[in-house]
Amino acid sequence: MTQQVQTADAETALSPELRKALQGPVQFLKARQRSNGGEFLLSPIVVSRKRLEMAMQVLERQNVYDPDLLVYRTALGMIRSASLNCYIFDAEKNDTIETRMSLLQRQLGIGNACTFQLIEKNVTSLLPKSKEQLKEDAKTSLNDLLRSYRHLDDVLYRAYGGDIFAAEEAVNSLQYTISSTASFQSIIEACLQVEPTKPVAKDLTVG
Repeated sequence: MTQQVQTADAETALSPELRKALQGPVQFLKARQRSNGGEFLLSPIVVSRKRLEMAMQVLERQNVYDPDLLVYRTALGMIRSASLNCYIFDAEKNDTIETRMSLLQRQLGIGNACTFQLIEKNVTSLLPKSKEQLKEDAKTSLNDLLRSYRHLDDVLYRAYGGDIFAAEEAVNSLQYTISSTASFQSIIEACLQVEPTKPVAKDLTVG
């Protein structure tokens, strides 16, 4: 943020010719962001949505009133994977080294391991002042998404522990997170000025 403010202040004292020259790298970066329809930046969000849809398939087969509690544990693992290291939870024995390191990084406050936050920061950093509302919308959507993940994690963890009220809430909470992810993706696509991505297929198979 400081760097952006300093750059803006400096540009007010530049000649029109030099200001135009400085716009070159910015336009280059914007073009890179939009290359292949923003595929590079959007692909983690698409993967996240697919994992959430797989978790939904698992939960929709569950009998809430005669549950297999391990189903909630399976779904919990899927949504933690889909969260892209954006909130802290207790590491499990089968977690990858990358997941454990990302959790430790967040616990220690070292850098930023949250992929959703990195995407939002990268994409909105080059938006012009005329797009300030879009930048605010992206931040709001991001915060809503992260809150939904934390809430969903809590719901599934309690359902896994046998909480019937949490079990009843699980599907709706997951659906909200799916919707929040889709909304976040739509705003990122608007920032990139690319065509909206086709809806995630729902015929995924779960082993």
